[in-house]
Amino acid sequence: MVFTLSAAMLVGTPLTASAAPLNSVYSIGDHWGDKWDSGADSSHTGTVTNTATNSNSGVLKENETKILGIVLDKTHLNLEKGVQETLTATFLLDTSDEEFRNQYGEKGEKLLEDLARRIRWQVQNSDGNVDATTNQTLSIRVANPEKGDASSVILNPRKGTKIGKDMIVKAYLEGSWYIKAVKNENDEIQKDENGKVQYEVVQLTDNKTEGYSAQATVFIKEYSDSLAFDGAPEVTYVKHTLDLNECLKRSPETANDDITWTSTNTKIATVTAAGVVTFKKANWTDTGYTQTKGQDDKCEIKAISEKGKVATYTVKVEQGVAASKIVIVENASATAALKSVNLDLGASDPASKDVVVKMYAKVKGAVKSNTNSKNAAETAADCKQKGTGYDTGNLEIENGKKYFVVGENGQLEECTLEITDVITWTTNKATIATVRGNNATATINAAGQAIGKATITAKASNGKSAKVTADVKATLGTLKIGGITNDEILYSGQSVQLEAIRTPAANKDGVKWSIDKVTYTSGNKTKTNVNNPNASINSKGVLTIKPKLEGAVEEVTVKLEQKVKTGQTALTDTVKIKVKQSNITGITVHDGKTLIANLVQSGNKFKTNVSPLAKADNTRKLSVPVGTNYTVNATADAGAAYDARTTLNVSSNKPKVATVTYDKQGTARVKAVAKGSATITVSGVANNKVVKTTFKVDVKQPVTSLTMNKPYVVLKNTGKALSASFSVKQNKDAKETITWSMTGTKSGDKNTKIEITQKGKVTFGKSSGYKAGDKFIVTATSQSGVTAKATIEIVSPSTAVRVLNATNDQPFSYQKGSKTVQNATQLELGQSITLKPEVNVGGKEGKTPGPAWISPSTFGTGDNSAKYAAGVTYSVNKKGIVQIVGNTVYRVGNGKATITIKTTDGKSCKLTIE
Repeated sequence: MVFTLSAAMLVGTPLTASAAPLNSVYSIGDHWGDKWDSGADSSHTGTVTNTATNSNSGVLKENETKILGIVLDKTHLNLEKGVQETLTATFLLDTSDEEFRNQYGEKGEKLLEDLARRIRWQVQNSDGNVDATTNQTLSIRVANPEKGDASSVILNPRKGTKIGKDMIVKAYLEGSWYIKAVKNENDEIQKDENGKVQYEVVQLTDNKTEGYSAQATVFIKEYSDSLAFDGAPEVTYVKHTLDLNECLKRSPETANDDITWTSTNTKIATVTAAGVVTFKKANWTDTGYTQTKGQDDKCEIKAISEKGKVATYTVKVEQGVAASKIVIVENASATAALKSVNLDLGASDPASKDVVVKMYAKVKGAVKSNTNSKNAAETAADCKQKGTGYDTGNLEIENGKKYFVVGENGQLEECTLEITDVITWTTNKATIATVRGNNATATINAAGQAIGKATITAKASNGKSAKVTADVKATLGTLKIGGITNDEILYSGQSVQLEAIRTPAANKDGVKWSIDKVTYTSGNKTKTNVNNPNASINSKGVLTIKPKLEGAVEEVTVKLEQKVKTGQTALTDTVKIKVKQSNITGITVHDGKTLIANLVQSGNKFKTNVSPLAKADNTRKLSVPVGTNYTVNATADAGAAYDARTTLNVSSNKPKVATVTYDKQGTARVKAVAKGSATITVSGVANNKVVKTTFKVDVKQPVTSLTMNKPYVVLKNTGKALSASFSVKQNKDAKETITWSMTGTKSGDKNTKIEITQKGKVTFGKSSGYKAGDKFIVTATSQSGVTAKATIEIVSPSTAVRVLNATNDQPFSYQKGSKTVQNATQLELGQSITLKPEVNVGGKEGKTPGPAWISPSTFGTGDNSAKYAAGVTYSVNKKGIVQIVGNTVYRVGNGKATITIKTTDGKSCKLTIE
């Protein structure tokens, strides 16, 4: 019996960066480019429909390297409409960096280039589908088609995406691929004239439908050209709320920039940062605005985009008619409050219930009826006259009902009560019951996930509320046995977990497992109506076939029965299973390269001659990602009338750490579930006894993210020795060894004295020859292939920074009375200014050399010391007042804000916006 275990397959797992052996092949950096023509019709390149996530692992042989997966250099991109970005895919191999170089040498890069031509890309909507709108939102094209290289694509964002609806870009490699040695017709490894082994990229011919994939999500920012309110109510009421996002119209419709909300009179209405308005005080009557201390109580809510576009909603608030109480009743004719409703996921009661809500309000000066049974007069004749007037009082009237009041002329006037409150329906346990309703009715539904009680609340906008309890049950409709089928064959020593399949699934009734009694002959004795001697089943449904089968009985009948009270009829199900005796000769466990456990027969005994907890070779000591499947293959060498592989029993001692499934054809799948250690047991029956061997699965928390402490470091071109230290933070519980590497202008020259240690420290020797303009990419790589990157840039030292008005190239100032305020300006709401920062890379005023002011737009040009000046960044102390997009400042709120302009090497200046 041969049992093979492959490497931990990383297929389908979202990986974030390139594996260690590929760092020298692909340089990953900042690829921000120029604006695209958003009307350009760039189409998808090489789309495929393959979505398989597992691959036939095969058995690795000498001079072969398995492709384990694809990884992308970025897993989430925040893009702006019209601004391109590059996304790069690389490969994860089943070999270490050192082994890859030793095995393939200078041919390795060409082999990987061959693979790069086979990558396919696809753009999908957030739901994973591709339709006519996909390409209109985000299109892609291969970055280097002239080289036949499909490893990088350029993304063209064309429309904004909704929050939470990111686009998906997938990279595919169809099928299972190897880098292997070329062999001739005699199965001999071929070598070139220098004696070097020849290699090629090969795909398994029987596995073309499966493949590897990795994906990245893409959010696209698009700025609003204009804002307007459409459909907002003209008049609202005190204590009501309104989500203005529902009536805010943007142009274009796909714009998704952030909106700043303000209220000009918070005593009348307040607005949250999310755009929800609460109306606090009446400021409007039929005759116009009310007045407080001689001032009109006007109020406006303003929506302001990031680029200063403004929409204004004029607030008109009336007092309205508030509900004094609300009542949930069973139907429109009922008056008694409904306390509870019964819902059943089964057949005895409906799974939904319609209810009615009634609102009442107290009306001052209402005319009472002269009939005591009436709450209000139905006609004028019903009103009791008292002298020359009428009997009046305060009544509580139901919404929509008519009543009478005495008008100014002493005559009765008929009115209809119209309560302005709005009812909101909620549930405290959405997994048990949900509710949808309006001001009149609601439908309560059993959620179908759980049974129990949920409280349904109807709440008016003024705070009055009523409650009803939803009591959800699940009457059992059907009961079936799962996990096995009629006439399925089980062999001696095997165990199977059976399942009680209930309809509805939420049912919690008790069940009982049992095995039907039989009559059988053992030797010269006949046993009648006794429990089947060949099997047992426990209370949890685990069926076990005994190692030695007795008698002529070759069938076991399992019964599942509902537990009920006396007098009730129980639901039942049965399944008949065939049983057969097995007898194996041994079990061997390996992973294609390394023997893990070997159970062999010696006479009438079995012994393990390899440690049952032996681990695989060093290439398998990477962390096993949680949730990853890998494959176990088994082949039989037992000389029996049956396939001995079908007689094995495979189990995990800690399913919460690792689970295992076995298809009886030699393939088991072990799934890493959580951090820890589990023992996988492979057992069978030999000489009527259970024999077994085990191997260990260590599930470590993998590195899924690395965070660099300093993603961007600027060093000044001083001519002296320079250094920078980096560190990374791994995700919780991950503890992998980190490998540090660096690429850049001079890092390939061993004589430049530019070095990086395996503790993340970079040093530039005094005589290393570094200069302003040099850039270096520092990469930290975890054992499981996840990377974090940082950029080091050498710049010409700056002595100062200033900011000018890009309109006239003059410093900012404004006149305040007779005083000129420097380094400051004023902005109206919705206005903007464009900044022109300049960095001084020369001397001080009045000295030689004098100031050499240079704009970032000219960095990298010329031959003077300003050729590679430090860049600048912006920050603002009050973001609710101004927004900065690129070099442009937009006013979005009221007040005073200070913008700080800072060079990457530490010089700064300030600009005040009033």
